[in-house]
Amino acid sequence: MKQKVIVLQIRFSGDDNTIYVCKTFEIAHRIIREWFKDSIEDINTYGIGDLEDYLWEKDIGYWEITEEVVICE
Repeated sequence: MKQKVIVLQIRFSGDDNTIYVCKTFEIAHRIIREWFKDSIEDINTYGIGDLEDYLWEKDIGYWEITEEVVICE
């Protein structure tokens, strides 16, 4: 059986990626907010796109989210 998973690669600027495999994009977004919560005041007021732009602009951190297919037997 094939299933889709969400792969989140996330890091602070200058660090190595940490990889999470999630069931949904919403779970990945929660991980992102938790990951950077100490770096941004009022992080929950940002939409995920605005948060990504802010982190990129300030060189705080980065992430990439992809959807991958896995085979479960």
